[in-house]
Amino acid sequence: MSQGFAYAAKRWLYTTNHKDIGILYIITSLFLFAAAGVLAITMRTQLSAPDNTILTANVYNQFVTVHGLLMIFWVLSPLAFGFANFVIPLEIGCRGLLRSLARRSGSTSEPAL
Repeated sequence: MSQGFAYAAKRWLYTTNHKDIGILYIITSLFLFAAAGVLAITMRTQLSAPDNTILTANVYNQFVTVHGLLMIFWVLSPLAFGFANFVIPLEIGCRGLLRSLARRSGSTSEPAL
């Protein structure tokens, strides 16, 4: 079983296939979407009742800011890049991506906070 896991990990971490790179972008985007969703649920809980003390005013403002940044820069952008990496080479009929190694390194370094 360890050989199967090692093969799968190596396949996904060192891939230069445009479909796999697109899927990595989309998976990263979905995980960060869940993180932004937790922030949104916490903010909605804070607003559910008057004089709620779940979050202080300063922490609430930080949650709003981080939620907005996550949704725009780390959810929508990677989702668009992943969709483009997956679909555009199929539409134009090429066999692979130009500079696919650089695109792969971009998808693996993106979630670093």
